[in-house]
Amino acid sequence: MVKYNSNILLIVVIVLAVLFSGCTGGQDVSSVVKALPEVQQFMKEHPNAQITVTYWSKEEIANSSQDISQQCGKPITPVAMYKAIVSDGDLKIVSWINADNQIVVCSITQGSGSISNQPTPTIEPTSTIQLPIISSRKQAPQASIILSSASTATSTITLTHNGGDSVDLSKTKAIIDEGSNHEVINQLSTTTKFFTSGDNLIINTNNNRIYLNGVDITANIGTATGNFAFGGFATVTLIDLASNQQIAKVTGGEPPQ
Repeated sequence: MVKYNSNILLIVVIVLAVLFSGCTGGQDVSSVVKALPEVQQFMKEHPNAQITVTYWSKEEIANSSQDISQQCGKPITPVAMYKAIVSDGDLKIVSWINADNQIVVCSITQGSGSISNQPTPTIEPTSTIQLPIISSRKQAPQASIILSSASTATSTITLTHNGGDSVDLSKTKAIIDEGSNHEVINQLSTTTKFFTSGDNLIINTNNNRIYLNGVDITANIGTATGNFAFGGFATVTLIDLASNQQIAKVTGGEPPQ
């Protein structure tokens, strides 16, 4: 009888521990959200605003990664996250928060209306909350890109992404030089296409086509100056259109004799 009661007690303790940990996680996330300066200003101007927090698994984030990336304005790595919404009427702030370390991935204001651009008090860090310093200055993606092949027979250049940040091709310009030959492609894709680690990007100046992993994503390729023969020493420069900064400058092929 004593052993039976002990087993029941153990089960009750485990269930309470699970429930308590879940509630604590939700409270911690709410604290992170409330610590954001834009949320504090929002709550000051909208005292009746509501805060809702929902948990998204890694699989759910992966299935919606393109939409979330577009919301945040940057590529999102699929990990478990909390989605926190602070809302009052049509105006709301949506924040995506890493579930493992509770770092704010991004925070977006949506809806009609605006939040006053008034100064907010400095938030002192606590022992349980640490917020990353996020710069508003635009910066080009930091990626390792190589020119893996340059073919004379097909007039193609192949770029390979070897790691680092994903590159949004719809926000990327390419400049190709080979000797006196020169070509500018003002936008590598007219729709959002990410050039990520392990991908191959092929530029064909002979038929003016662009391929990402074999899929034609051709944008508006500019007119080449001179006749390209990509067995030569070709250089490709990728420029981030948002920041006007260089992403990569790569060279390949046989150097001139």
